[in-house]
Amino acid sequence: MNYNCRLATPADSPKLVPFWQNFAQERAAVDPSIIVKPNFNFEKYIKENLTNRFISAKRSNSKTTSKRQ
Repeated sequence: MNYNCRLATPADSPKLVPFWQNFAQERAAVDPSIIVKPNFNFEKYIKENLTNRFISAKRSNSKTTSKRQ
């Protein structure tokens, strides 16, 4: 089986929803401190987090890659 390994981007949000939703529901079943709201927007949550991390990673890379003169 061939596959590529890469970091997720905001465009991957819809595909990640089922995985994150299952994780949250299973975790809530064993951890009473976690409550998953019935109308929680998983796609929005994932997209916002990936967008923030994607922007942070770009900023971090631009700061660490300086041009030598």
